[in-house]
This record gives sequence, C-alpha cells and structure tokens, in this order.
Amino acid sequence: MEGIVEMMLDATKNYTSALTKERLFGWHSALFSSGWINLYKITVSDWRNDSKGSMQVVSGAIGKEKNRFQDPNAALTESEISKFLQWLETDNEISARLLNINVQKSKHGQWRWFRMALWYGFLSQLPQRI
Repeated sequence: MEGIVEMMLDATKNYTSALTKERLFGWHSALFSSGWINLYKITVSDWRNDSKGSMQVVSGAIGKEKNRFQDPNAALTESEISKFLQWLETDNEISARLLNINVQKSKHGQWRWFRMALWYGFLSQLPQRI
C-alpha cells in the first residue's frame, strides 16, 4: 500500500517533471519493493521479456481453452513505451483512453504504472485545459 501512495504522490506533486523510463521503473520498484508477488519471484524495474512465452489471456474449461489475447513481441516494449513518453511530452489532445488500445499491457504490475502514466499525462495537461 505504501508504494501506491508514494507513486501517486510523485505523479500528482511532480506532474510538471518529465516522465522517464527511470521514473516508471521507480514507480514499479515502489509497488513491488520485495520483488515478490505472493509466492512468485518477479523482475522489478525492467521491461517484460518472452523468456517464458508471451502473456496470454485464456478462458474456457480445461481442454477447451480459448486464447482471447496474446501480447505482442516483448522486444517491441521499450521502443513503444519510448514513443508513448515522447507523445506524452507534446500537447497532443488525443484521449488517453486510446492508448489503452495501442500500448499493450505488461506483466507483474507494469500495467499499474502505465495507468499512472496516463493519469500523469492528464494532470500535466490540466493547467492548459482550465
């Protein structure tokens, strides 16, 4: 819980500071400071990789599973996030909701800091909208 508070405070108090890879990794580290989720060791403050296969969203009974979604190649993650961060620094008025479609989810809580990045983007544009 403490990590979420730290991340929210940083995003809301320092919204005029650039959002960088290092800052995102700091948020991720604050969320998962132990490097564990329940009984599973996770990689903290790094991009996802496909060493254990792509992330998939699967539904259905055993033996009748249906793949609903599969992440794109993990090798694209860093370049796509870099594009997103560059976009975020511009005065682009495209709704942040569209980014949910274009930038894919990552494993182990990285989606949480991506949502925070969208919130950060909203806050950084707020003074211009008032």
